[in-house]
Amino acid sequence: PVTVGEEADNDAYDPNVEEVNKDHGTPTTEEDVTGAVTVPDYPSEKEQPVITVDNPDQLPDGNTPGTTEVDVTVTYPDGTKDHVKVPVTVGEETQANTNDPSYDNVTVDPGETVKVPQTGDNTMPDGTQYEIDKSKVPSGWEVTVDHNTGELTVKPSEDAVPGTSIVIPVTVTYPDGSTEEASTTITVGDVIDIPAPTVNPVDDNDTEVTGTDGTPGNTIVVTFPDGSTSEGNIDEDGNWTVDIPDGVDLDKGDVITVVEKDKDGKVSTPTKVVVGENCDNPSNGDNSGDGAGNDSSDGDNSEDGAGNDSSDGDNSEDGTGNDSSDGDNSEDGADKGSSNEDNSKDEEGNNSLDSNNSVEGNKDSLTDNNATTDSNNTASVNNTDQTDSNNDVSELNEDNNTSNNTHKQNNSEAKALPETGNNEQNNGTLLGSLFAATGALFLAGKRRKNRTDKK
Repeated sequence: PVTVGEEADNDAYDPNVEEVNKDHGTPTTEEDVTGAVTVPDYPSEKEQPVITVDNPDQLPDGNTPGTTEVDVTVTYPDGTKDHVKVPVTVGEETQANTNDPSYDNVTVDPGETVKVPQTGDNTMPDGTQYEIDKSKVPSGWEVTVDHNTGELTVKPSEDAVPGTSIVIPVTVTYPDGSTEEASTTITVGDVIDIPAPTVNPVDDNDTEVTGTDGTPGNTIVVTFPDGSTSEGNIDEDGNWTVDIPDGVDLDKGDVITVVEKDKDGKVSTPTKVVVGENCDNPSNGDNSGDGAGNDSSDGDNSEDGAGNDSSDGDNSEDGTGNDSSDGDNSEDGADKGSSNEDNSKDEEGNNSLDSNNSVEGNKDSLTDNNATTDSNNTASVNNTDQTDSNNDVSELNEDNNTSNNTHKQNNSEAKALPETGNNEQNNGTLLGSLFAATGALFLAGKRRKNRTDKK
């Protein structure tokens, strides 16, 4: 019997070869060549043939134009082989091969415009054209290209997310028809949205730096004049405190720098603080000094710039060192006072005493109730005997002089008394005046009686 064997694969199948074309300057790889060889109709369910380049040195490096045949072997699963040649053609040198346009990568803030020139090759052939693929430009962005120079103008949208990057490809077409692609990467800038810290005044003897209106959870970093730093956290109310290190000595006029930093390390615009500026501290309440060293210590008291002190109530001073201590008393700058009594006595025994007493003199303080202490007492006694009345009045006036001296002595004693005895002084003064007037009237009546008896 005659046995007929199975047909060998290399007899059953014929490899198909396609030409490989490479641009000038582009090396040819083994994959370029093996990928150009196929075995048509070979069953896909079976083990596939293996295709290899016989000699890798035959692969063109791309520097020499022309066609080179590269030897390839197809090895089938049954062990049989086919040998084929793959033609590789390297193109002529083009302007695309001899020029190298490119762009720098840039960063731009949202809504801002940036220009990106073509900087890779400054000797591009005349007539070279540049185009961009609009489909690669994100919605809301504005991107244009100068077709002759290749310069790009890019404007991200106002709401572009910081940190976003896009690639803008530019197609370059040369006069010889060759083309190539260059691209640039545009990154949206990381916008600083952390406000500069609010810092309280710092004096040279402070032990800490404080501030308000921070973002809770962020960190405050203080840099001192010697370059050292100290940090503190912002509390839930936005307040913060940073200790001044023990080794840091601040002098008035020194400058410290304060920044706020978030958890991602983003840093705010710095705030610079001059040590000693805006460190005047008012005492309390609504009081304030007038810049001349005056101090208003309580209530809404104020000073007149002459060192006067109004310590309580609504008292005020006139700038001459006078003191009004209580009630509605006031001084006129000459330490004068007045006290009025209107006692009178008629023929039926009613007293009439007009005591417009006044005392000229310098005393430290007035007593209450506008009392004055210099008595020009005048007593009037109505007498039916007109002739004797004048004499009586004359004698009465002499007696009143004595009364005046008595009052002046009383006043001198009143001056020496402390101001806390105002009521007692007033009572003493009034009582003295009453006694003097009564004595004068009694003396006038006695003399009138004597003259009547003589008649």
